[in-house]
Amino acid sequence: MNRTQICVPASARSRLATVVVLGAIGSASGCGATAEVAVGDGLGAGEAASAGGLSYSADARQIYSINWRGTDICDKSRVDCLMVIGSCSGADTPGNVRSTDSDGHTLLAPGSCPGSPFSFRVTGSNPIHASISVGPLVTDYALLSVPLCMTPEHFSTYTVSVARHEEGCGASWRSRANNGGLLSSIWSPCRLVYDGKYLGQVGQARVRPSAVGQWAELDGGKAKIHAAITAGNPHVLAITNHPYTYCIEPGWERLSRGSTVTLEMDISFSDPGATPPPPPDPPPPPPPPQGTADAASLVAVNVPASGVAGSQVSVSVTVKNTGTATWSEPANHLGGTRLGSIAPGTVTWVVGAGGWSRSLTDQRAYVPASVAPGASVTFSFPIKLPAAAGSATFAAQMVHDGVTWFGPTITKAITVTGGGTPPPVSGSLVFEAEGAGMGHVVGRAESGGWAAATALDAPGHMLFGPYTTAVTVGHHTATFRLLVDNNTADNLRVVRLEVYDYTANRMLGATRDVHRRDLSAAFQYQDFAVGFDVPTAGHQLEFRVYWDDTSYVKVDKVSVN
Repeated sequence: MNRTQICVPASARSRLATVVVLGAIGSASGCGATAEVAVGDGLGAGEAASAGGLSYSADARQIYSINWRGTDICDKSRVDCLMVIGSCSGADTPGNVRSTDSDGHTLLAPGSCPGSPFSFRVTGSNPIHASISVGPLVTDYALLSVPLCMTPEHFSTYTVSVARHEEGCGASWRSRANNGGLLSSIWSPCRLVYDGKYLGQVGQARVRPSAVGQWAELDGGKAKIHAAITAGNPHVLAITNHPYTYCIEPGWERLSRGSTVTLEMDISFSDPGATPPPPPDPPPPPPPPQGTADAASLVAVNVPASGVAGSQVSVSVTVKNTGTATWSEPANHLGGTRLGSIAPGTVTWVVGAGGWSRSLTDQRAYVPASVAPGASVTFSFPIKLPAAAGSATFAAQMVHDGVTWFGPTITKAITVTGGGTPPPVSGSLVFEAEGAGMGHVVGRAESGGWAAATALDAPGHMLFGPYTTAVTVGHHTATFRLLVDNNTADNLRVVRLEVYDYTANRMLGATRDVHRRDLSAAFQYQDFAVGFDVPTAGHQLEFRVYWDDTSYVKVDKVSVN
């Protein structure tokens, strides 16, 4: 299944739990499918094992927590710590199997999906070793997985045992020609929303399908998780990057009745009690080996040392192509060579149709023209500084998207002066669909607008933002200008128009559905108005276009009066 879902498990133990479900394996990880793992071999119900500052709590059905010097490093936005989950249909329903409330021998089956035998053995103290087996299955299963989610401060890199894997989520995936990298670099094209509130971008790195014996690993210097599936093809090894957790989720797909699957997982800590010294400054990068396809050197960088809070300042970066491959931006914007934002960047790139800005560490500036080996190119664009006084960072590196990051990293500090929310203004405000501050889950910049096409995109918000605080108290009208490619084929809804108060976490006024035949002509812009009331000044407002995947749609702009 290719979808992204947010849910709150009923068994969250009085916690507000947010579960992110990504891709085929992750789609079993929702509320109805949530499950834990039975634990045996020496640990009775509620017992805990500890050694050298590392301890864990488990009973016959699950691991509840893993503690490092008294701190639970499991992400408790998920239910407990380590679990087994499964689905006969692939859907997230209350009928899915789980081991949370099982008897320690059979996955719980509250609905139509019958449970199957399982076992879980925990041994050792550092590393903690979990050996998991499910089967023989009493029926066909669409999905079965074992997610383990840790709080993100413990991990920084991931590795998989293959030379090429996939990154993305939902219906958006692309190939990456390496075996790992920074967790923060995982492409996160999906917008994470809970209860109408945008929480950040989310994505996965996955090996799908992979062979028995392959493995995936999270590493943070002191903490490490290593997982390998030892039986049961086909299967997926997935690592999730989203704002609140890092998860490693081995799992299986399309499992036949009578089969048995097994997994081995190690959780280890190199020095639970010590605080490592800060890393030394990295040495200058060596010259690239002769014949390297993607390589670059820095020629010049111009970033202002200071700026006013909330303002835009211009930056420029000049790099030289020292590799053997020509840099270019494909017409379909898939797999180009670009300048990309990286951690610890804290400024917004205002690139419009010349790139994208999805989050502070998911921004791109396209090359303005092809750059042959030996030639140089300058990226020039504004950046928007944070709204509060303090400090900000511009951070960037060259990237061949879907292949590799390369060349020197650029990090420049900016002193931010002033601050505060700009005063609201009355009159007309105009926000270009592809402009600064606008976010997009689906679609692409296209000749002065933002477009989504049925052959390329899945349903989702093709427009949201720009979080403006400049709309005064009172009644207003948001006018969305858009077009379709065909206004006669049927009369299905093509988009839903919304005005949303991000600060108050609620819709403002009524939403408006636009159907195909509401437009008087094909490929001709037409305005659609949505009235709304602003009760409180200074709130951040979003103007949204939800696309139904029933027609090609292009949005030009949103005007507010």
